[in-house]
Amino acid sequence: MALPWCAPAVAQRFLPAGVATFELPVASPRATGFVGRIVAVGEGDSRFGTGTEADVVLGENLPLLLVGSRPHRWLIGFNVATQARFSLSDPKSALISNDWVVGFDVSGRVRHLDLALQVYHESSHLGDEYAERFAVRRVDWTREVVMAWIGVRAGQATLRAAAGSAVIDHLGLRRGMAALAIDYRGRDGFIGRAPGRLVAGVYTEAAAATRWRLSTTARLGVELGPLGGNRVAVGIVFHDGLSTQRQFYGAESRYGGAEVRLDL
Repeated sequence: MALPWCAPAVAQRFLPAGVATFELPVASPRATGFVGRIVAVGEGDSRFGTGTEADVVLGENLPLLLVGSRPHRWLIGFNVATQARFSLSDPKSALISNDWVVGFDVSGRVRHLDLALQVYHESSHLGDEYAERFAVRRVDWTREVVMAWIGVRAGQATLRAAAGSAVIDHLGLRRGMAALAIDYRGRDGFIGRAPGRLVAGVYTEAAAATRWRLSTTARLGVELGPLGGNRVAVGIVFHDGLSTQRQFYGAESRYGGAEVRLDL
């Protein structure tokens, strides 16, 4: 935030409107937007095992400060998100766990590259109903993370890679992490003259904390609404690898299901 005072000759705009903020890859389990998923769990990470579960994601990235001018401008954003998992096979729809993220990011474009740097706090909490039923205690997943992203666009597709580290980790785990993703967002006109498009992506991540075991998530859907504005999407998702819930970070997880996503 000290950047404006260090570069007084650069154009600045606080709380900019109509500017695209940094978003996670389209297939990332931790989505940007409001997302509701119903999934059939083939390999369960919690003690509920297999069954039907619901995933609820509430996350948004708010633009705070725009620095510079086209084509060399940088956007500072504030990100806050929570993700909760519920067991629908349980008569009481027990809350299994909920994860929280809050932090800042800086994003911009240099030549043909999309660049971003994230700095965020991450914590995970066990659901009270789940803890009481199975008599288990919360894993102290509390981390401060720095993550760098680079992306290359090729037509309607974007290839993105990331690497980072947990600067502070309360569990004393190994701290490195990396991700690779390919996104595809088709041209408008997929549904007649409406501003709709096909959206697809594959997201793979690994971390030193789990000995670099790969986890892959895929998503295919239809997105309606103008780019840069309010959008709604429906689609299907698949995941195979390790748990997307930090409370069960070392457990295997496999699921498939449907989602509805709203970008504000």
